Amino acid sequence: MWSDYEACRRRVLSLSLAQEPARCSGAEREVFLRTVLDLGQALSVHALGALLRHLDLNWANLSLNLYGKPEFLRLKRVSLADIVCIDEDTYSGLQVFSALAHPAGLRRGARGSAREGLSLYQLLGKCASRLGHAALRVLMRHPSSELATLQRRLDVIEFFTRPENDSLMRNICSSLRYIRNVNVRHSLFGI
Repeated sequence: MWSDYEACRRRVLSLSLAQEPARCSGAEREVFLRTVLDLGQALSVHALGALLRHLDLNWANLSLNLYGKPEFLRLKRVSLADIVCIDEDTYSGLQVFSALAHPAGLRRGARGSAREGLSLYQLLGKCASRLGHAALRVLMRHPSSELATLQRRLDVIEFFTRPENDSLMRNICSSLRYIRNVNVRHSLFGI
């Protein structure tokens, strides 16, 4: 059924995002979705619709909430032209990531038991929250080739490494330490 383009398009048009206007009609939702999606890109709409349907069917297996449904905060457009493609051998050779087996024999080989060894990720991974670690892993897994993006990142790094901004950085880091999962907070407060 989900090989059918029209079914996928209908699923995309029924998508509800946290940032859309409250209590909007189907026509208003379609207008809003057209601002964040190019519905003329048939392959993208088809792929997104199939992905949404897969999440609908398998959400109980993917989430701790058995009876809940997935909530989507926003859609982000990703261009493959801006991403540098790197194979696993290159990641290994450059020691970007390095997984170590768990030192306890009982946990060795168990899913999620590997720890990060000496790697570039470990050296740079001074994040204050789990979300920060996950975001850093994504940035290092999919590096950008877009000069403007790289310049913005460099500007942020330069700003926070200046001695006069040290107290600001420490305040932000201490606040971020208490943020666990933004999605749960959104659902608790009805945001």
